[in-house]
Amino acid sequence: MKPSALQLRHYIVTELSLSANRSFDPEKKVHLGLRDVVAEPECRADKKDGREWQIVLRVKHSQSAESNSPYFFMVEMVGFFAVGKSVQDEKVAEFAEVNGSSVLYSTAREVLRGAMA
Repeated sequence: MKPSALQLRHYIVTELSLSANRSFDPEKKVHLGLRDVVAEPECRADKKDGREWQIVLRVKHSQSAESNSPYFFMVEMVGFFAVGKSVQDEKVAEFAEVNGSSVLYSTAREVLRGAMA
């Protein structure tokens, strides 16, 4: 099996905030829009090795009475990634930023799922 071109070395949850929506009504439908959940990545390449990346991802749910969401949350994670030699030098930045942020986003979902369980 061929190894992935992006390796997650490790990640850290640097901030986690979860609170129940006291005005949540289980009898009403939950209305979450695209703008209700915001993901903000910050991506940095290592100065010595451009194939080593640190990506910070903050995912937060904006408080909106209309959404009728049972929770409000914010999670911030820092991931450390390595981009393989199979990725062309001129594509490394885009590859790391897009795929690294995606990996952290799915990890953030799991962290939040665990906190809400």
